[in-house]
Amino acid sequence: NCFKYIRCSHCKALAPVYEEAAGVVKGLRFAKVDATRYKPMAVKYGVHGYPTLKWLRDGHMRPYRGPQSVAGFQTLAQKLYSHPVKLQSGSHK
Repeated sequence: NCFKYIRCSHCKALAPVYEEAAGVVKGLRFAKVDATRYKPMAVKYGVHGYPTLKWLRDGHMRPYRGPQSVAGFQTLAQKLYSHPVKLQSGSHK
């Protein structure tokens, strides 16, 4: 989710990157929320500045701290959907 304020220059700069990422990053859904119009939602999720990027998994909203780029969002998707590393038995020496 991208919480934004429509007059914010940082939000306007992020908009085309966010739109591109929404079209090419597999495994993530992208949403935009006008935090001035939906203030209760912004308060609920601790939005204090704009833009605020958060991701939701298993019912928990978490802050996104990665690069605000298509590659950054792609990295998040890869981390969220990669298979956990499994140790093979007998591989320790």
